[in-house]
Amino acid sequence: GGLVVTNWLANIAQRDGTVMMVMPQAMPVMQAMGVKGVKFDVRKFNWLGNSSTSPNVINSWHSTGIKSLEDARKRELILGSTGRGNGTYNYPAAMNMFAGTKFKIVGGYRGGANMNLAMEKGETGGRGSNSWASWKSTKPQWLKEKKVYMIVQVAMKRHPDLPDVPTMLESTNDPKGKDLMTFLSLDIAISRAYVTTEGVPKERVAALR
Repeated sequence: GGLVVTNWLANIAQRDGTVMMVMPQAMPVMQAMGVKGVKFDVRKFNWLGNSSTSPNVINSWHSTGIKSLEDARKRELILGSTGRGNGTYNYPAAMNMFAGTKFKIVGGYRGGANMNLAMEKGETGGRGSNSWASWKSTKPQWLKEKKVYMIVQVAMKRHPDLPDVPTMLESTNDPKGKDLMTFLSLDIAISRAYVTTEGVPKERVAALR
């Protein structure tokens, strides 16, 4: 869905500042990786502002008994994912390659609500990725009741809310692994960024900002 809407913004939407969208966080990574179907250049959009720099997190469901990164290195944890090319797949796959985790990634879920339901039903034991800000705003009761545990956070440094949760960067000493973890973590800086099309007059872009 993110790929479709970003392609639409780049190639079809009116270029007068009347069309804005929240840039799906994975789009710059997908472009850099040469993912099939990318028909945009994120550098050509007019970037307006950002509403969050919240880290993404890989979580477990309480019934799995897995509460930490060390637990995930010892036991298999089934994670729900929307599919390849997305953070829900890329993050745990990178962790398996370089951090010794035993995540089993199951793709095909349409979105976060479906992945949450899968955890509740016992189909999966966690999610491959979700925004920490999203957990706080949509499932505060789950956090209060400790129904979900944050195993690792995707960010360049630990978030103040999660001082005891390691970052992906901290999970490996492998030089190639650190390069990959850095690459995957840098887009947190544009976590919820608003953009409009290229070609919008400068004064209008300034007004939108």
